[in-house]
Amino acid sequence: MATFKAVVQAHQKRRDEKFPVTLRITHNRKSCYVSTGLYCTMSQINRKTFEIKDQFIIARTTQTMREWERKLLTLDVATLSAMSTEELKKFLLFSASSIDYLGYCYQLIHSNPLKYKDLKCAVNLIEEMGIKKMTVMDFTSSFLRKYKDILDNRTMKIVKNGVIVGHKHYSQETKRHYFYALGSVFRMLQREYNTEFNNVIYHNPFCGVEVYRHAQTAKRCMSAERIKAFFDINVRTEKQQMAVDLMKLSFCLCGMNLMDLLAMEKANFDRHTMRLTYNRHKTGVLTSVHIEPEIVPLVEKYMDRTDSKYLFRFARLTPTYNSTQNIGAHVVYICHNYNFEHITPYWFRHSFATIARNDCDISKDDIDLCLAHVGNNPMADVYIKPDWSRIDRANRKVLDFVFGNRKKMQQM
Repeated sequence: MATFKAVVQAHQKRRDEKFPVTLRITHNRKSCYVSTGLYCTMSQINRKTFEIKDQFIIARTTQTMREWERKLLTLDVATLSAMSTEELKKFLLFSASSIDYLGYCYQLIHSNPLKYKDLKCAVNLIEEMGIKKMTVMDFTSSFLRKYKDILDNRTMKIVKNGVIVGHKHYSQETKRHYFYALGSVFRMLQREYNTEFNNVIYHNPFCGVEVYRHAQTAKRCMSAERIKAFFDINVRTEKQQMAVDLMKLSFCLCGMNLMDLLAMEKANFDRHTMRLTYNRHKTGVLTSVHIEPEIVPLVEKYMDRTDSKYLFRFARLTPTYNSTQNIGAHVVYICHNYNFEHITPYWFRHSFATIARNDCDISKDDIDLCLAHVGNNPMADVYIKPDWSRIDRANRKVLDFVFGNRKKMQQM
């Protein structure tokens, strides 16, 4: 059984003639110490035994030790015996009420503003609720219900040319992103503080709380004719042409994300096989795609031949969220000024998947492979060697359908 004792040690005497009071934890014949923040002078100590005799200090430390003893009763004998002294110390000291939930959110946002942009917006809304400090124990189902009420009823401004022209409610997807961001932080804290000996964060704030689901939205896809029509637009400026070329590269590389295109490094390119092998930025999934003849001239046009680590040079755009937004703005501008229906860069990824399934009869599993989605069978993914030729065949079918003889494709 672990034992506790309030002690002062002669060698810790300070210049002001005071001694710090510590609590000694002895377990499995080993000891460690916990600071109490209390101090005493020689008049409060028995000079012969060096025991504390001040009744106020004794009362304060005894209260803490009794709380520790009650906490030990929650452990079975085998678990307590298996714990080291330091593990026991952590078990006794940590509690969910001492973990700063909002403070942890701020650390994450500061460490990577781009990655945690949804979390920043979600935290801003918490601050608007008048909450300046929140521990993990404050992150409860009651709080989440209040947060949901505000999300469901709050409106955001619609600004055009610097003028507020109206207000609209948050979309279902926006609310889902905010809610998911807050829940992710809670689960990160659980992984950091909970151990096999101690569930520091033991409560489930999502119990009885209905979370937001994916909204069913209209599919953002174009026909093969409209895709070709976009690629054939005779734009006027170099940046507009770059935006069109990027959309063609994205589509012809199995609907590759713009962030992955911008972040593609020379180490990812094998000129001998004409393949791009990389880990997708969003999911980390390893994938490999062959550069088909339709886009070889574009690859050569934009290939960076300096000592930069990046494979392509797209007007010095860096792989950031702002860069992808900039490209998207050019696509929207082209649509508006060249009498083309409103689309965004993501339409080309959706269109690739839709044409692959509906027009080329490619299986959903192969489409997931082309899009570098996370697999539904993680154990099988570990054991099965990836066959990139499945991606090549699917991509070739789609490109033949869009740019080649569709009647021939329908007979295959």
